[in-house]
Amino acid sequence: MGINIDRFVGDVDSNFICSICNDVLEDPLQAPMCEHAFCKLCISQWLNTNHSCPLDRERLTIGDLRPVSRILRSFISRLALTCNNQIHGCPAIVALEELETHLLECSFDPKRLVSCSSGCGITICFGERANHNCARSLRLEMKETLERVEKANEDKMSKILGINANLVQKLERVEKANKDKMSKILGINANLVKKLERVEKENEDKMSKILGINANLVQKLERVEKANDDILKIETVLVKLDTESATLKQVNTNFEK
Repeated sequence: MGINIDRFVGDVDSNFICSICNDVLEDPLQAPMCEHAFCKLCISQWLNTNHSCPLDRERLTIGDLRPVSRILRSFISRLALTCNNQIHGCPAIVALEELETHLLECSFDPKRLVSCSSGCGITICFGERANHNCARSLRLEMKETLERVEKANEDKMSKILGINANLVQKLERVEKANKDKMSKILGINANLVKKLERVEKENEDKMSKILGINANLVQKLERVEKANDDILKIETVLVKLDTESATLKQVNTNFEK
């Protein structure tokens, strides 16, 4: 859409007017053949449903459009017009090319932020000065500040609760891992106990066998010792008998003589 023609001072050349919106050209583009110029937004909307120039009906597409000449842009930029804030009391008349800079500094801009001159110090829009109530604004500002603080605290608490929840989950995983490790350790210990019991049982069996063998050996040894004693007794008797026999023989010999 173009710039409202009623804001311009004096007559505006028809070459600077968009034939679609009938206002002064804004971001102008032109058809390459007929060189008719239009506002960028106006001609774009037109070509969404039409495929020809609005004036001479020559075939035209969005891709065909070209920027207008530098001279035309220069003439348009020098046109004088009233400030956007004229309705709010601004008397300024500036060149179109200077309008943007003026609006940044215009003291009549209703959206311009100013400090309340009544003493509360709250920043308000210039256009809201007449309706500004210090007490109400202070209450509102305090309420908004309190809401922001509460919201910030809620966010922090949510983060803390989230962190705590994560810590609880990690702790549960650690406890579960420790329980699993302990179960494995207990299982290993149980196996070791069973193996130890088997070894002890085997040792007891071996010891029993050894003790049994030793008992047999003791019995055999006792029998051998008894047999040896018997042999010694027999040998003693035999020696005695031999001695007696020799004595008898000697007696007989003496007797025969």
